[in-house]
Amino acid sequence: MALTATYLLSTSQIVFSQYGFTTAQPHVLTVFSSMFLHAGVLHFAGNMFFLWMFGYRVENTFGSWPFAIVYVLCGCGATGLHYLFNANSTTPCVGASGAISGIVGCYFVLFPQSRFNIEIFFLRFHIDTIATHTRGAIGAWAAEQTILGLLTQAVQFSSTAFWAHIGGFATGVATTLTLLLFLPQLRIRGDLPFIVRSVKGFVLDGKGHTLSNARFEMHRHSGDLVTATTDAKGRFIVAKVPDGLYSFTVSRDGWQVVQGHLVVRKKTRYSVPIRIRMSEQVCENLILAEPKAPLPLT
Repeated sequence: MALTATYLLSTSQIVFSQYGFTTAQPHVLTVFSSMFLHAGVLHFAGNMFFLWMFGYRVENTFGSWPFAIVYVLCGCGATGLHYLFNANSTTPCVGASGAISGIVGCYFVLFPQSRFNIEIFFLRFHIDTIATHTRGAIGAWAAEQTILGLLTQAVQFSSTAFWAHIGGFATGVATTLTLLLFLPQLRIRGDLPFIVRSVKGFVLDGKGHTLSNARFEMHRHSGDLVTATTDAKGRFIVAKVPDGLYSFTVSRDGWQVVQGHLVVRKKTRYSVPIRIRMSEQVCENLILAEPKAPLPLT
């Protein structure tokens, strides 16, 4: 909407000069308004792609409103570092990349072991693919942004606000580390699969066969308890479950109890039934075999 208004209601230069953040003439309003302006469709599409890539899991971990607050806070951090390195610039700074870089910083802390492939190109030619994890991929990106920021200070070769990216990223890392000190359960939320409000799934044995009459219970710290029993095909469903972090147990006579956690969210990219596997119970007491009758002597 902001992108459309920029080009339909007025010329982009007028909008950028009024609502973009200009370090030579700083204003509190433009710190926030600049986060929602973009220089064109490609600029907007690129930022939204990165927000989609990293923001989904971070939002599910924090929750919608806390995510929005962290997003804006990261945007402010991005603008702050950009101001420190470009205090006399008269060029308006616009774009969501600083705030989104902050969300990348949140992802960096919450999901350090996520898998990434780094694609190496020379011009349009693909050179190599390096398989790595979050720390390697995002760490390489942060190092690149820092190097480009330093080069831009020496030789003005790009209009990209690299220091805003670093400022947002650092703010996201610091904010997430601080939240984890007080809310360590956030890391548990982030590592769990996210399920839409209708929790459904299958209970299976070790060979993949479905188990009927298994009791599925889920509850949270507030004391709420919901239950379901698997049908003849091993299926269960619990509808209209409020958002939150839940503990669950699955029990069945003669089978070992299964325990775990799951996160329920009303929004998700896809709804996949969960699969829970059970093992048959093994008696812990050693049962001695009956003594055999002595062999007849000959």
